[in-house]
Amino acid sequence: MPHASLATLDLERRIDRLIEPWNRPGSPGVTANFHRVTKDAALPGDIAGSYVNDEAAARWTALASGVLTVDGPLAKASAWTIEPIEGDFVRISANATWRRATFDGRILRDAAGTVTGLMVSGGRVKNMLMRRVVQ
Repeated sequence: MPHASLATLDLERRIDRLIEPWNRPGSPGVTANFHRVTKDAALPGDIAGSYVNDEAAARWTALASGVLTVDGPLAKASAWTIEPIEGDFVRISANATWRRATFDGRILRDAAGTVTGLMVSGGRVKNMLMRRVVQ
């Protein structure tokens, strides 16, 4: 039965190629470190301003109080909220009567520390750049 053992060996090789590297016996796996967000987080003082995305034709205007207004051809809103997470990381909540969407954002800065934009992700939106503009 040499043919049966060759077929078994070939099947084992094909299965081995299908197994992801982190699932293989003896692999180090994937690790992540998590820590709790502090309750005393505050919004960065320089978050206030206008941010635009040309692809979506949208303008977001952030106030230092944590209120965000949205103006664009597909959506207009006046009461989104910006909540601090930690440092330059924020969560934006789009409150609507029929759904609630959230975006996690990171404030982008240049070498001098000046805010240049906001990178947001959430739901179907991944790494959308909102470029800061002077009003």
